[in-house]
Amino acid sequence: MSARKKRKNLSLNKASPTKISKHYQDTCIPVINLDSDEENYLSEPFSDTETKRVSISSESTIIYSPETPKKNVQTSKHTAKQPSSPSVTISEMCTPRIPEIKRETVIVTPPNLVTPKSESKLSILGVSSSTPNIGPPEIKKESIKHEPGAYSRHDIILPHSSTPLSVGVPNVEHAMITPDSNITTPKKSPKTSQSSTTLSSPRSSSGTPKKFFSPTKKRASNVKRTNAARKNLTNSLIAESPKGGESVQTQSVFYEKTNFTINTIVNFVNEPSLNTLLNERSVNLLKALVEQLKPSVRLVCNLYTRKDRWFKWNEIKLIIAKKTSKTCDDIGCHQMLSSLLQSDVIAASNYQGHKPCLSFDECVDVLKKGELFAVCQQFKLKPKNKQHSIELLKEFSRKKSNNICLYLTGATQSNSEARVLHSLSEKLGACFKLSEDMRRTLDELFRLMYLGINYDIIKEKKLDLTIMNDITLKETFPYKNARTDNASVVFETREEFERYLNALSIYDEYNSTSSCLNYCDCVKRIYQMYRDINEDAMKRYVAMPVWLHKFAPPYIFNKILEDGIKFLKQEGSPESISLALEILSMLIAQTTFRQHKKLEWYSEKALILDKFQSKPDEAAFVLLEGLNLEHRDEAKDVLRKRASLLAKRKTKTISPEVQIELLKYAEVEDRLEKQFDSKHIYKAPMENSRGGKLKFETRLNGEILVQDAEDFCLSEYLRSGEYTHGGHWEGRIITTIFFLLLWDEIYNQDYLIPRVPGVVLCQYQVYPLDLHGEGFYRNRKKIIEHRLKEIQSMSVEKILEEMKRVWDTRPEYEVSGINRAIPYEVVSGAAECVGGAGLAALCRRLATCYGHAHSGFPDLTVFNCHTKKIMFVEVKTDSDRPSMRQLQWMQFLRDHNLPVQFCYVGTETAKCKARS
Repeated sequence: MSARKKRKNLSLNKASPTKISKHYQDTCIPVINLDSDEENYLSEPFSDTETKRVSISSESTIIYSPETPKKNVQTSKHTAKQPSSPSVTISEMCTPRIPEIKRETVIVTPPNLVTPKSESKLSILGVSSSTPNIGPPEIKKESIKHEPGAYSRHDIILPHSSTPLSVGVPNVEHAMITPDSNITTPKKSPKTSQSSTTLSSPRSSSGTPKKFFSPTKKRASNVKRTNAARKNLTNSLIAESPKGGESVQTQSVFYEKTNFTINTIVNFVNEPSLNTLLNERSVNLLKALVEQLKPSVRLVCNLYTRKDRWFKWNEIKLIIAKKTSKTCDDIGCHQMLSSLLQSDVIAASNYQGHKPCLSFDECVDVLKKGELFAVCQQFKLKPKNKQHSIELLKEFSRKKSNNICLYLTGATQSNSEARVLHSLSEKLGACFKLSEDMRRTLDELFRLMYLGINYDIIKEKKLDLTIMNDITLKETFPYKNARTDNASVVFETREEFERYLNALSIYDEYNSTSSCLNYCDCVKRIYQMYRDINEDAMKRYVAMPVWLHKFAPPYIFNKILEDGIKFLKQEGSPESISLALEILSMLIAQTTFRQHKKLEWYSEKALILDKFQSKPDEAAFVLLEGLNLEHRDEAKDVLRKRASLLAKRKTKTISPEVQIELLKYAEVEDRLEKQFDSKHIYKAPMENSRGGKLKFETRLNGEILVQDAEDFCLSEYLRSGEYTHGGHWEGRIITTIFFLLLWDEIYNQDYLIPRVPGVVLCQYQVYPLDLHGEGFYRNRKKIIEHRLKEIQSMSVEKILEEMKRVWDTRPEYEVSGINRAIPYEVVSGAAECVGGAGLAALCRRLATCYGHAHSGFPDLTVFNCHTKKIMFVEVKTDSDRPSMRQLQWMQFLRDHNLPVQFCYVGTETAKCKARS
């Protein structure tokens, strides 16, 4: 006997350690009775975490174990041949009729078994499939190699025996799925290595922090959780995952990338106050989608997160298999797509030899490189790569046919173009995509349900990544499980929400414009749209709370018009200058939207009158009008600078009376920078031919370091020995202290709801919507004043205890005003040096005008933990000038007995008049 036959007999003997009677062979087959109350295998594949038991009789049970490796099951070449059934064409598929399929008994082919080549096929959408066998199949014995310790998907456990027997596919008429919690799936045997020492790659080393992309921060961030914690989270989610149930409402808790879309749809459908904000067509589509089975909903959600294009039949199958972690047969895919087509959720396209349904760009976007090469060979083209093949086909399509041929055939396009489209369509086959109505509905749904978060996250389709980071505890938010309002407090009717969506589309169109002329045309059109807003709608927008104005079209139009002034000035024609003045006059006249920019509008109008129309007297009167308004005094600094330039110039002078009055305001601006303490460091910067920030070269312990101006000055302060700690934190350290001390006043919703609606519209908000406006202090004035008095009267030890309590109770991975990049020892050390009175003053300024004061803080904070000495330093190079907000912060700190200083680094730091 040959060695090959010996090995074969040996494998057969190992596969059958216990004999099985003919009774079991004749009564066991994995056939499922698809009743309405049972789980449909074609609609919902088995979960990876579940163990399904198929009860054949009282004496045998088939175990489907997803943990069984594929290599443990080998199907022999002799398998039962099943009779073929009539094929279903694509035209029948695209009709809204669900195909008739006998549902009494369907043979289930386990996904991990190898399909024999001799198996009969069912032609569906041009793809072969296994045919359900309604009658009794031909019985043939089958040998399967089985390794000890692992169960295959066709193992049978006999009563009073734990040894599985590998069998073929016997004949039986019916079998039902009955989950049994007593069955446990055997685990794989652990892999053993010869050496006890394992080498890990640098990427997976414990010292290298793992990164993830944060859509909220728009950058990569370090994972602040250990692998063990994440493993425990995953295990807990798997343990909480319910089994069974094929509707969306009973979905598993275990997170998938598209589950958030399912939850969003269900929450919208179950909220009657939101149903009126979408049109009837959209609401019907969402309700029809909810009634679909889970795999169908997952397919729709996955198509939405992908690029808006057509997908081939094989690609659809791969998407379904990827999302369910199971292979899906053609019958199940056919049934799924038929239901979605009937509900108009997806669209189908199929070429049947007539006019092509897709354009050239749509075809080449779907076809792969090899398929495009095959099309090029038909026209004797020789491409080098995919892009080259597309260019060659385009060039071939542009070849003009003879005019007499077009006349005789009556064609509207050249013969070459038609030939290319026909070849591409034949290669393409049946394609599917999300319908335009469904995609538009989902776009509107996400903007409606997640109204409070950053609009760019939704526009760039990164909302799923944000929610995935929250589920995996990489990046959570302060309003998790908090009471929130919804979009019904912002929009009363569908018309209001639709006008908001139109304003957003106009804003996106404006930002995508490139040339100055196009910007000017867009500004003219938007200005006319703003003027066309009817009086009733404007009254409704004016009556909205200040923190909800950002969702009103006039607010968005004002933002565009304000930005468009610079393009009108750049265009420079008299018509553009006149339009700019008209727009600024309109912005100044209205008293509702973007009032924090009003004094800047006065300054811009005065500049245009003086520079472009040579009217200095009118410009001076505009400045005086703005300076006399009832605004915060520090907000008028933007006008003081313009008034100083206009009053002190020696050409094109203004009247003496107006000049004297302007100089009264200009004196405040002149003394801001000159009277601050300063430190000059003579240091030549490195060559900077490419532009950007200046770099400085220094030596430390024999090594050459290249530093920014701020880092170079910081090292100089710390090297002097006067300060022990410091960093280039700008305003991050002071805002961290502010959020630690006023956490409850900022994020406590019980005080605001229902008295102040619309402050929190989504649990994924980082801040309340009124934080950057004047409404923040006004809505919380009572509790903020009470807290500030407490801080001022507290001892330093008590203040540090309150800060430590919030620092420890809030999660480390939470996204909020607390900056975890700064160690708590540094934050507490700086707070201790500032003292209770200084902390109360800083918190009061941030609480009353956070939108204006959260930026402009000095660059460096250095302090000595022993002497309790602290210094706030603003760093400037030769060419730098402090901004108005930076000067205001320097003035504020000095007025409250907190040391401040300018640090000038360069070679010509003392030549500027403002510094001498």
